[in-house]
Amino acid sequence: MFGSRADISAATGLRIREAAEQLGLRLNAAARELRRSRTAVIGCRGGAEHLVLTDDSGGDPDKENAAVAELLDRRVDGIIYATMSLRLVRVPSGLHRTAAVAPNCLPEDDSPTAAIPHDRAGTRLLLLPESPHG
Repeated sequence: MFGSRADISAATGLRIREAAEQLGLRLNAAARELRRSRTAVIGCRGGAEHLVLTDDSGGDPDKENAAVAELLDRRVDGIIYATMSLRLVRVPSGLHRTAAVAPNCLPEDDSPTAAIPHDRAGTRLLLLPESPHG
């Protein structure tokens, strides 16, 4: 029989975590949620029967990599990788493993597809009367 978590020494726990890291293993998100009895996820109902999960990394590359890995663990159909302001970004490596689009930012490696707003033209269209030429 397995004992409780307290039965595992700190040294053994450290060796297990180091081995898992070397092998590139990650704790399954669903298993972690069961253990904690909470998901730490807020969903937003999107279109076409999709649930939208959001994450804010605060621009921290380590948090971005972890967030993308978490989304991939959840087997998402795609990722929208957006920034608060238009800028050049190095996208997390895991982003290349799924369908992705990068609105409002310029990926350094031209992947994923970028969607850049054209603020001046959009504002002009909103503020100026329609042209008689269509």
